[in-house]
Amino acid sequence: MKKLLHSLLICFGILMISSQVFAQNAPGEKLQPYMGATYNYKFKGIKAGLDYEFYFSSSSVGKGTLDGTFTGYIQGTKADVVPATGEVSVDVAYPTGASTAAKVYLFLKVYDASDDAFCENYNAVEITPIANNFDVLVTNDLTGDATTSDICPDITGLKAVVAPLPDYADNYDAGKTTMNFRFNRSGSTNDWNLAFSIAQVGKGDYTYSINGGTPVTVTADDDTTNIPSALVSGDAQTLQIVLNNVPGERPEFTITVTGATDNVTLVSAKTPNAKVIETVKIMPKIGAFE
Repeated sequence: MKKLLHSLLICFGILMISSQVFAQNAPGEKLQPYMGATYNYKFKGIKAGLDYEFYFSSSSVGKGTLDGTFTGYIQGTKADVVPATGEVSVDVAYPTGASTAAKVYLFLKVYDASDDAFCENYNAVEITPIANNFDVLVTNDLTGDATTSDICPDITGLKAVVAPLPDYADNYDAGKTTMNFRFNRSGSTNDWNLAFSIAQVGKGDYTYSINGGTPVTVTADDDTTNIPSALVSGDAQTLQIVLNNVPGERPEFTITVTGATDNVTLVSAKTPNAKVIETVKIMPKIGAFE
């Protein structure tokens, strides 16, 4: 009698899942997720100690898993034992650029794997993924026409006269090369966040400035400078690099978008780690005058 009563109480606890209100954000978020973002889904009021499993299904009936489109979207642990809090949750990452489905169902199955006579129960939410059109690309000139280039030094400020001495002693200067880049946002009119890196291969000190701001000096060779995320308004962000030319060197600069998110939808750019490479051709070395 006690065993029967215990089983009835457990089954009643499982059935209570169906009456729980799914904790959700406003439409356009969890139940209308943007591709490229991660969302947390939670169910409450479940009896501790039972077994649970999250999975996707293409059917509202929910028996079985969905093969194909949503395989691998669930992140971390998707099956475990219900903790003392009676709450279970799972993170779902919707890949950027993935095809949308008209409707898909995230199911929670609750059962007792140790009791063959025990019943199981299911609950689910209907999800309609939304395509992500937000993207950020970087180009190597202010017109946005190219993504790679191989340029000659522009030798601005070149001081070439080395004689007679002492008027021109130690006066040689190889000049400077200026490179301009643009980060272009598309597919959204919201403010956005941008982080990027400047990787230099070769020698030559340089400065960089963002949107015409105060130049920052970089003196390390063969190194990467990371620029942290900053809020951006408008469709473009500009970057200017001014290189101190070094004869005999062929410096290469790689500008990489390390993070770009829509500040409202929080989706990531469709083209992750977009980059551009600009190489400065070699200035021949010239030795001492005699």
